[in-house]
Amino acid sequence: MISIVEILDRLRVARKNCKMKQEDLAQKLNLERTTYVRKEKGTIPIITEEWIAISEALDTDLSYFFNKRGEATDIEISSTGEKSLLKLYRSLNSEERQNLRSGIRLLCAGINTNKVQDILRAF
Repeated sequence: MISIVEILDRLRVARKNCKMKQEDLAQKLNLERTTYVRKEKGTIPIITEEWIAISEALDTDLSYFFNKRGEATDIEISSTGEKSLLKLYRSLNSEERQNLRSGIRLLCAGINTNKVQDILRAF
């Protein structure tokens, strides 16, 4: 199991690798700098939506922060449709990505298989 200290260390490393100051990332998260600093130190928790915004702002796969090895999880993309969807998603800004995810949740809400529901919860 990965510790919160390791997760927050990865956050600091990713932020610094992007040459981003705490103040810059705080602004992207719509937080005061002091609040962000407390989150990065682990004094107050980072909520799921913030982790998603952080990964987008740092252009880092979300799995990097939580994977035991500290590596992004590779997902094989085989079809042209999958590649097109990924290209579309990556071309969107943060708000547009959130709107797309919300739309997908609505479209898939009626699918009651465990696999789909697990993916939607993580999405």
